[in-house]
Amino acid sequence: MGNKVFSFLFSVLALTIIVMVLSPRLAQALIFKVEQDGLSKTVEPVKRAEDAVSFYDYLPASGHCEFMEEGVSKLYLYQDTESGTLSLIIHHHIDEGTPGWKRVDFDFDSVPGGVFVALSDDWEDSYHLRQELDLTEHPEGRWRFGHRTDGGVLSGFSTNQPWCFTITPTYFFPSWGSMEEWRYVKSDGSEFVLDMEKPVTICAYKGTPSHTQWGLILLILAVAGFFWFMIVRRRRAMIGAR
Repeated sequence: MGNKVFSFLFSVLALTIIVMVLSPRLAQALIFKVEQDGLSKTVEPVKRAEDAVSFYDYLPASGHCEFMEEGVSKLYLYQDTESGTLSLIIHHHIDEGTPGWKRVDFDFDSVPGGVFVALSDDWEDSYHLRQELDLTEHPEGRWRFGHRTDGGVLSGFSTNQPWCFTITPTYFFPSWGSMEEWRYVKSDGSEFVLDMEKPVTICAYKGTPSHTQWGLILLILAVAGFFWFMIVRRRRAMIGAR
């Protein structure tokens, strides 16, 4: 009897491991956090059924996505629900906004491998020397604009491996030709304010199994236990009938 119990427990354990490893629904999901000077908020990407560049809707000299706002710089994770591609969108100001020379400089640190510039708004700076968003330059983000938008899209962030990415504003002051506020956009469209003078770090951490995952594991154990009970009961009935 002891060997049978051991075999049963081993089979249930093996089945649970197989389900956890092979089923995408049971894989440990990443948890995304935005961290800045003691602030730590768990966020989810904005999700739409189109790629990030299409969502940004860049026409000559300006973007036109739904979150753009006059005098405000924003950033947020964005995921294409069709391909699963994870991106970071950054944009400043709004098309046909209040005129006046504006400047924003962002320095990037620890850019994850595989991340690339999918869109630079604009593709050339005022002097035609570089893209305004360029991972080979320093600072990587150097935007000069007037009554239109600037910004860009970074794509290729891992959706199954942890990473951290820091943005340091090196020129981002409302006192002269810059933005009035810096905000992060959450998946439901709500926003929270970031400090314009301090670095912000966006991280993807490995999560623990969710309640749904544990529920499926318990269901597997319950079903296995039920069948084991029925087998034992039947064998005892057969033995009693002899």
